[in-house]
Amino acid sequence: MWLQTKELSLDIREWQCPDCKNTHDRDINAAINIKKIAVGTTV
Repeated sequence: MWLQTKELSLDIREWQCPDCKNTHDRDINAAINIKKIAVGTTV
C-alpha cells in the first residue's frame, strides 16, 4: 500500500497511485469518508 508523503494542493482534484496506477478522485473519496462518519463507521 502506497502512502502519500507530500501534500497535494487543493486544485489537484485527481491523482494516480504510483503502485496500482488507479486514478483517485479527491471529491469522491471525501464524500465516501463523510458518509462513513455520518453512519458511524470508521474511515
